[in-house]
Amino acid sequence: MKLGQKVIFDSQILRREVHLDVFEPDDPTITLLLFGGTGIDEAEYTRRRSSVIPLFNSSTPIDLNQLRLVYATAPFDVPFVRFDEFPDELSKWNRHVREEILGRWKTTPFLVGSFSGSAALVLNGIEQNERCVGGVVIAPDDIKSDFVSPKHWPDKLAVFTSPNDRVCSDLENRNTIQLLVEAGEAIEIEVRATEHQLLHYFCQKPFLDWLRMSGC
Repeated sequence: MKLGQKVIFDSQILRREVHLDVFEPDDPTITLLLFGGTGIDEAEYTRRRSSVIPLFNSSTPIDLNQLRLVYATAPFDVPFVRFDEFPDELSKWNRHVREEILGRWKTTPFLVGSFSGSAALVLNGIEQNERCVGGVVIAPDDIKSDFVSPKHWPDKLAVFTSPNDRVCSDLENRNTIQLLVEAGEAIEIEVRATEHQLLHYFCQKPFLDWLRMSGC
């Protein structure tokens, strides 16, 4: 995978600066929008403005020549944990993602993804877009138990977990994942991650296989 570039722009919807890490192949056919873990404050968000996440640099053993990877740091000023209480904020956030992020790459279908507690950022309406062809949650924390995979997706929501990850192995998270699997709305894929870190999931063969099966 090529070295990423930092894309910085002024969001007219959020009324602040936004930055993305974009890894662009020569001829992308699909885009993965992946939000990182939560718990980011404004100072940390600003600090990340000056660098590209090293996880996806050229030394990472990922060979996905058709994948455009867009990594987004989770926002510090969006009440995504309480979207149910703030529908106007949810509408604004979805508009931001749809128009100001995904609107930059209108010619390719896209996948939505999240790590840890950021599932609410991409699984609250964005997945219903006709260009969205799949979704993945990695080591999920606080995922919605009533999520329904869109009918137009070729496969159900992919949920990557590890028994050694204390976050997604938390009893409440385990119960939610089990409910989604039993309801036929998700497929759980277990990997041998040793810590609650994106790197421990992203570079493993089961996850790369899922990306390739999804068109990457």
